[in-house]
Amino acid sequence: MLSLLEKRKAEPLTEKFVARSFLDLTRVAASDSALWSGIFRMNRTSLKAALEGLEGAMRRLCEGKDTERLLRATAGARRQWSS
Repeated sequence: MLSLLEKRKAEPLTEKFVARSFLDLTRVAASDSALWSGIFRMNRTSLKAALEGLEGAMRRLCEGKDTERLLRATAGARRQWSS
């Protein structure tokens, strides 16, 4: 949500192109901010590590060297996880 808010300043129509699933993915943003602020503070180290992992994964996908293989691997892992 923070990313969308920041992008909306430069591109006001951004939110009109957000998929419905975005609401599901961002439902925490509508929750009690004091509660989540505490959760973020208590888990700062783990959140930072998770964010660094996400940034690395996104970087690998955007480099384009092996994007199709990486996406196939993630799709297979997701199917296994949900079965």
